[in-house]
Amino acid sequence: MNGDWLSSYIAEADRRYEAMHISVTQTVNLAIYKSVLKHWRMNPSAQATLASPMFRESVRRSHWNVWLSRPYRRKIDYYRPPGMLIEMTGGDESQYWQAFPASKTYHVTEKYEQLPADEASAPWPYFRTWLPPAVSELIYPAFIWEQPEGYRSDPVISVTGSAKVLNRDVIVASLDVADWETRAVSWSETIFPAEHQELLIDRETGILLRVRSMSGSRLVSSCTVDDIVFDDTVDPGFFSVLDWIGEDWIADGK
Repeated sequence: MNGDWLSSYIAEADRRYEAMHISVTQTVNLAIYKSVLKHWRMNPSAQATLASPMFRESVRRSHWNVWLSRPYRRKIDYYRPPGMLIEMTGGDESQYWQAFPASKTYHVTEKYEQLPADEASAPWPYFRTWLPPAVSELIYPAFIWEQPEGYRSDPVISVTGSAKVLNRDVIVASLDVADWETRAVSWSETIFPAEHQELLIDRETGILLRVRSMSGSRLVSSCTVDDIVFDDTVDPGFFSVLDWIGEDWIADGK
């Protein structure tokens, strides 16, 4: 198995599933990330990022539960930190909604521009519009070979081993990103500027089950699938806001 074959395989990962339930946890060590960015301070995007208020935190931890039934239906639970539900969002063919448990408020947009039913004709999967970027990148790894601001060369993937994760066969790979001197550091929500990138790739579908960015022996970031079920049948009503709010919840504007 060579890197060229693997690149092509994971670039088509989104063609191998229609529905899923996926749980994802991300940890970013912002203190280490800041020190790594200083190494690339000649990169304008690194300079701008170093001024970000996000570095007021030392570590950022997030968790998402996502149910996806393509092309339109989705429900996303946002936890930050893990264990604290701060927001739910969802939608289907006719509406988009947001709900906030702490305030027991919600908002529904009943009409919006419809996308073509044939998702295959679109330049990328519709879920890239709706899902948290970190989750979207795991299930649409073709993003790796897009050309962001500052692009000079394609990342190079190499197979380093195999493993069993979540009772699934996994390809272990490294990813070499050689143009961090110019590449926009915010290009990815899962691949951070670092010396080494480790990928765990689901052999059956090609999606990423884990992405780790390492600076030497120090972990800059880790984005990990905790659980995944493909093509699980979910009733359409599951994606309606009415399934997730109580009688005492208040709609925005009322």
